[in-house]
Amino acid sequence: MKQGLGKGYLRLFVRAAVFLLVLYLVFTRVLFLGRVTGMEMYPSLKDGDLALGYRLEREYRTGDVIVYEAGGALHFGRVAVKEKENTGEETLSVQQDYQTDPEDSPDGDEVPRKQVKGRIMTILRRRGL
Repeated sequence: MKQGLGKGYLRLFVRAAVFLLVLYLVFTRVLFLGRVTGMEMYPSLKDGDLALGYRLEREYRTGDVIVYEAGGALHFGRVAVKEKENTGEETLSVQQDYQTDPEDSPDGDEVPRKQVKGRIMTILRRRGL
C-alpha cells in the first residue's frame, strides 16, 4: 500500500513540474505581463496597471498599443504609422496618448521593429487591491 502512495506522489510531482514548465514557457516566450509606470498612455493605461501582451505578433496595425524597449526601460505607445527605411529595416511611428509638451511630434517617435516586445491584449486595473 505504501508503494502505491509513493507512486501517486511521484505522479503528482511530475504533473506539477510539467504544469509549471508550460506556464513558464507561455509567459517567457508567448505572453508577457508588465506593469505600467508613468502616465505616458493616460487615460488608456494608467500608472500601476498590469498589461498582458502577446509577444508573437507579426503585423502591427495603426492604433495597436504596443510595448517597446528604449533606453533600458519598457515604454507603452500607440502605433501611428508603419514605415520601411532605406536599409530595409521596418520602423513603427509610435505616439503616447498623454502629450503635455507642445513640442511633442505629432508623428510620434520612430521605434525599430526589433525593439518592440509585443502588442497589448488586455489591461488589468489593480489600484485599490
